[in-house]
Amino acid sequence: MNNKCIFCGENKPTNRPKFCSPKCVKRAWYCRRHPNCFFNNSKKFWESETGMGYEWELWASKKLGATHLPFNKSGCDLDLNGLKLDVKVCNLYKSKRSPSGQWVFNRGKTKPCDFFFCICLENDKVNKVLSIPNKNFPKRGATIGRVSKYDVFIIPPNFGSA
Repeated sequence: MNNKCIFCGENKPTNRPKFCSPKCVKRAWYCRRHPNCFFNNSKKFWESETGMGYEWELWASKKLGATHLPFNKSGCDLDLNGLKLDVKVCNLYKSKRSPSGQWVFNRGKTKPCDFFFCICLENDKVNKVLSIPNKNFPKRGATIGRVSKYDVFIIPPNFGSA
């Protein structure tokens, strides 16, 4: 199977879906923890889901005044005074079934998080931000429309310290 590495950009026969080698996996992991690292010249990495997700995690951390947790330690992204948060980001998705659009947030694995911090983007700009408790977040993930039952968890636009 040929996949294009999102870190170095090479096409190599590999079973890895994102990175071509363990070396690229380690470098991408290091770049995520150290954004100003010396070999961080790969635009493709920062345009990938992993890179963009990391940037939004930093944004949420700054807005909330939370501590950003180390990558791949607990499955959660932020620590806010002992509460574990998992940051989810999605651009508005439009289809024939939902022409007005919807945001889809996948839960992934079962995580020991207290809240899911969902950032709803429209044209790469924040439309609304929700903080959904773990017990209210569906097991498979949430689909949120412009008007949704999850709107009770909306955080006001001027939240945070920054």
